[in-house]
Amino acid sequence: MSYKQSLNSVENAKQRLKALGVPTDRPSDYFAEMAKGDTQMDKIRRKILETKNIKERKENARRLRDEKKFARKVQKTREEQKLRAKKKLLDATKKHREGNKAPLEEILKNPKFEKKGGFQKKKMNRTARNTKYGFGGRKKGSKRNDKQSFNLM
Repeated sequence: MSYKQSLNSVENAKQRLKALGVPTDRPSDYFAEMAKGDTQMDKIRRKILETKNIKERKENARRLRDEKKFARKVQKTREEQKLRAKKKLLDATKKHREGNKAPLEEILKNPKFEKKGGFQKKKMNRTARNTKYGFGGRKKGSKRNDKQSFNLM
């Protein structure tokens, strides 16, 4: 009974206050009774915004550093490619001057020329090497006497 009576009196008071133009509902940004004033809360808001801006600036600086690092890497690879192409051209012209009969364009395009020394010559055959250098075999003790050399004396 007393609950219903108090509820009715609150509703009547609310209607009278609305008629007078007094706000009875809480604002949308009101959550609880504030212990700090508006000036203090403005300072806190500014501080939060400042820290947020500092974080954004740091992230931008980090992103720029990463982009610069990547750009340097790309530039370095491009320069290396240019140097490789230049070296290839210089080697081809050198081989052409040294007496390769092939035209310069063929030397540049043909992968066989990229090997060291251009077209590889065939190696000497075994008999030619034996006549030029000897047979190999054991070298240690070659100046010592053996049965054959002892009998020769």
